[in-house]
Amino acid sequence: MRRKQISIHWIFLLFTVFTFTSCEIYKDVKVKRVEEFDLSEFTNNHVAAVLRIGLENPNPYKITLYESDLELRIDGNVAGTLTLAEPVVLGPKSAQVYDVKVFTNITDVEGLLGNALALMFKDEIILEASGYVQAKGLGVKKMVPFSFMYSM
Repeated sequence: MRRKQISIHWIFLLFTVFTFTSCEIYKDVKVKRVEEFDLSEFTNNHVAAVLRIGLENPNPYKITLYESDLELRIDGNVAGTLTLAEPVVLGPKSAQVYDVKVFTNITDVEGLLGNALALMFKDEIILEASGYVQAKGLGVKKMVPFSFMYSM
């Protein structure tokens, strides 16, 4: 009986330690570079694109990025919200380039379309996104800061 009480106390202690340190269980994913930006679909309802983006997972286990809250800016003008189209699984201790599918609703970029003619004649267009991506590793969910800049 006494042995059972001790083991319950240890389980409670381990659970408490894990709960209070879960925010520090894994390190943030880092964006290294955006190599390419391809518009894959442009319809009446939404714009879909594929970003070839270098991501680093410094953790010894896989991390899954599955939701995002990113503000998209084109040449400094807010164009809408960028959303991950599907989860991205990062391998353990990896630094590699991933094809990340993203989309935004066309209503988010209507203001941008009004300036499309002006953008066509620019030598360089700066695409930026910043915000948070929800990540999951070891069963712990965490909002990870995420930002990138790409010149087209």
